[in-house]
Amino acid sequence: MGKVLLIFIDSLGYFKIDDMKFLSSLKNYAAKLRPGFGYSINVKAEMFGGLRPDDIGYLNEWTYQPDSHLRKYPPWLQTLAPLQHFYYFDRIAHKVFSTLYGQNILNIPFEYLSFFTKMGTEPYRDEFSLPTIFSKMSNLKKICYYHYRYGPKRDSQIFFNTMKALSEGIYDNIFVAFGDLDGVTHEYGVGSEEYNKKVEELDNYLCQMYKEFSSKYSKGSFLIISDHGMANVNKSVDINMEKEFGRVGEDTYIYFIDSTMLRVWIFDARKKIEIESHLNKLNFGKIVNTEGRIRHGITSKKFGDIIFLLNEGAVFYPGFFGRKLPKAMHGYWPELESQKGLVFSNQILNRTEYATTELFTLLKETLVSSAT
Repeated sequence: MGKVLLIFIDSLGYFKIDDMKFLSSLKNYAAKLRPGFGYSINVKAEMFGGLRPDDIGYLNEWTYQPDSHLRKYPPWLQTLAPLQHFYYFDRIAHKVFSTLYGQNILNIPFEYLSFFTKMGTEPYRDEFSLPTIFSKMSNLKKICYYHYRYGPKRDSQIFFNTMKALSEGIYDNIFVAFGDLDGVTHEYGVGSEEYNKKVEELDNYLCQMYKEFSSKYSKGSFLIISDHGMANVNKSVDINMEKEFGRVGEDTYIYFIDSTMLRVWIFDARKKIEIESHLNKLNFGKIVNTEGRIRHGITSKKFGDIIFLLNEGAVFYPGFFGRKLPKAMHGYWPELESQKGLVFSNQILNRTEYATTELFTLLKETLVSSAT
């Protein structure tokens, strides 16, 4: 039985390979990964489960939910709404409510919070209920970043634990997830000193893991994958829905502003015409049309009657995701080169670019061959 070491790196763009000493030396064994639509919560489900948003029933972390369990909070939430005009008081109130609620409510305005529910989780967590490649990996060791507190030594702890697991040699399959590059890139931007230092650190980790794995398991399968790349932010977009279209409610419309995406649920047909007409005139993004929704597996109206996606480099600010303007962002059109992630294998790859669902097939085939 062959061994498998599968390494996932959040937010490592394919465009960065040439600057990585170890990975560039093995570039002939690498391919691009074209991410799915949306953010990592959906892209990972496609990579590890072959499941597009229509298959799992959610797009991004938060979505409109008519029976949201936050419905019991409206009186509280309405009284907290004025705090949004006072930055520090609002941040404190959001943090306190997040603690009481047990989940990070981000920067969602209190008066709208009762409309939404947080859905989905990473497919390598035990609570993910649908089948994934991990369901087929026997004698599996998962070394994931969510096990450790966020901080500068989180990835180093994961690297240490991975090298220890390799030296012990008691696991048929090891899955490793490095997560700190995503936060570093959002905070400092692609090409920053902090970003380049983090990438160099990861390249060094990969080199050492590859040498250790190859020296012990000459016929083993060593894979490195990432979910997407990033683009630096060069434009902030402030869209005031209430000013343009009137009050929000379940008799008119409801909206959610992610960093690069605006989703709108319509309850009054006249509002749909009005909102679509306005968005079609904007030059910093476009509405995802029917063909695009079919192509990306986001046809369900649960994801919004209107999905408006910003152009590369633009970010909604302020938005519901956070109060800080990021230096770099992902979640743009998946076809953009800046958004493409990485697929590396010590086996021969049969194409130069994979879609996320195609990567899922590759991972399944690798697991089958390693088990024989």
